[in-house]
Amino acid sequence: MYAFGHIMFAIFLLFEFSKSVKVALILAPLSLLPDIDLLLPIKHRDVTHSIFVIPAFILIVYLSNKLFKLNLNKNEIIITSLLLYFSHLISDIISGNSEVTLIPELNPYFPKFSIQPIFSSSALIDAIYGLTFYLIFLFRYLSKYYENKANLPRR
Repeated sequence: MYAFGHIMFAIFLLFEFSKSVKVALILAPLSLLPDIDLLLPIKHRDVTHSIFVIPAFILIVYLSNKLFKLNLNKNEIIITSLLLYFSHLISDIISGNSEVTLIPELNPYFPKFSIQPIFSSSALIDAIYGLTFYLIFLFRYLSKYYENKANLPRR
């Protein structure tokens, strides 16, 4: 999965959870954190795609919450961190390009998760995937906006 698909899926999930465009747009790029291994001399989709990065997600979301004044409470920080982490893994599994192991140190004893995609993953498929979630997010945002606008008292 390419960055666009990961971020769009994260925006969709975060907006559905927090009902805040600010939270969704600021924190969604953090869903790319597991792919930091592409910049490091370590195996891709190993430790950085395991459950061992969840504390890093929690710390980064906590710091982002303070920095950007997102007003998330402790439970929301934890849930948001888990949404970001699992959105990345789910996107990787859906793309079919990879097998995801939650605890790589237990290989070959711990199962790997993947599905066979209908289409092979490519930039076009990623764009379709990302645009689908973008359009759903936009529709949900606009429906909430107009719902709130309709409920305002008239002068």
